Amino acid sequence: MSSAWKGRVGLEVHVRLASRSKLLCACPNRFEVEPNIHICPVCTGQPGSLPALGRGSVELALRAAVLLDFDVAQLSRFDRKHYFYPDSPKGYQVTQQNVPLGKNGVLEVEVDGKRLEVPLSRIHIEEDAGRSVHTDEHTRIDFNRAGVPLVEIVTEPVLETADEVGAFLRRLREELRFAGISDGDMEKGSMRTDVNVSVHRDACESSGSESQDGARVEIKNLNSIRAAQESVDFEIARQTEKFEQTESASAKIAGDGMQTRRWVAATDGAPAHTVLMRTKEVALDYRFLEDPDLLPLALNATDIESARASLGEGPMARRDRWRCEYDLSAYDADVLSRSPQIAAYFEATIAPLKAACVTDPGTDPHTSKAAANWIANDLAAIEGGFAFVPPGRMAELVLLVEAEFVSHKSGRTLLAALVDATKLGKAPTSKLREVAAALNLQLLHDPEQLDNFCAAAIEARPDATQAWRKGRLQAVDALLGEAMMRSRGKAAPAKLRTRLLAMLEARPA
Repeated sequence: MSSAWKGRVGLEVHVRLASRSKLLCACPNRFEVEPNIHICPVCTGQPGSLPALGRGSVELALRAAVLLDFDVAQLSRFDRKHYFYPDSPKGYQVTQQNVPLGKNGVLEVEVDGKRLEVPLSRIHIEEDAGRSVHTDEHTRIDFNRAGVPLVEIVTEPVLETADEVGAFLRRLREELRFAGISDGDMEKGSMRTDVNVSVHRDACESSGSESQDGARVEIKNLNSIRAAQESVDFEIARQTEKFEQTESASAKIAGDGMQTRRWVAATDGAPAHTVLMRTKEVALDYRFLEDPDLLPLALNATDIESARASLGEGPMARRDRWRCEYDLSAYDADVLSRSPQIAAYFEATIAPLKAACVTDPGTDPHTSKAAANWIANDLAAIEGGFAFVPPGRMAELVLLVEAEFVSHKSGRTLLAALVDATKLGKAPTSKLREVAAALNLQLLHDPEQLDNFCAAAIEARPDATQAWRKGRLQAVDALLGEAMMRSRGKAAPAKLRTRLLAMLEARPA
């Protein structure tokens, strides 16, 4: 067994719920640039104000709990967590410390092509604090965020690497987005994470060493997946180095204790690193007590089943289905499931394609895969493309290219023309077939014209013709290229190949 130090990471993820109002008052739950415009006596902690639990926040929190397969408590309670920071106007935070909304959940993630089930210890509802804005001279407080509804999702400390941490956070964010629970926008603070990092070393029989465990270090309020991964890598390396430099790891562990640290991003003068903020608090420091102004949250089986029924197909399940049903590549399936909007766009595009396969047996059954390629590679590369090209138009374009009415290159030209016209408010109302014809993008299908190109190619390339007759079948590609050149790229490739092969077989050697 290896004696190397290994990481052990647990996450506490704070997710802003996409409700219309705050958790305990009617103030709008909106991200605003202008400070202190969505506040009231309740969320600013004015004396005599009383909270009222918002139904919308509870419904979204319950949806998150069933989404992540938690055992939901039919009776949970709210507590006050006391701490004195300038951005906490009440001097405490409403949370669920002792009886949370749910326990024992799980989330399946994919790391390096392998599926990993990450156990989740708990999910609970709480309110957010305000935001401190620091300048060189002042610290200003914005209370717009105070009272915003959150769920905190806590994992078991089973993650070992920064890659696993990143995979978990991306997976959680996409599930929450698809379920309409949160937009997961980390730049706006809709999802933040604390990482708890320690290192451990297993016993090594060959050296006689014992299993050793380091103290847990918490890194607070990381607002990007990249920062979470980099901080985990740094902290594992920092703790390992300390233990390797110390003869008695147990003494070092006892001396350090649990810490709370802050992540400092890299600058021109210093690399990224963590900085000690304080030694870690324990529950007693927060003086938890049951909130006297809030009744317990009572749920029944109908509430829980209703939340479960509101969940649609998740992104991972959708990717698995697409790869099986439409033979999509892993890359295309990933691109198409990056947001609920793109996934819905793809589904809306392939609906008429599947209908075309039923009504017209001549339609290529792989048009859905072709649509995926167009959406993931061509349309996604156009800024605002999804807003400018309706799914029905994209399906129409795919069918034109698959039927060789236009080439793939001309299809891109047609797509760009459609986007440009829509931007100018002049989106064409006629069929794309007519638009392509007006732009002279259609391919040639006339048998007589195709035969003329083939005959000219055979005469121009006797070497390739003789090679084909001697059994080098790939020589037909040289003849096809010659014929396509003579058509100036306007011949339908599949039909041109068919005519060329027929002509070669019909002519005497």
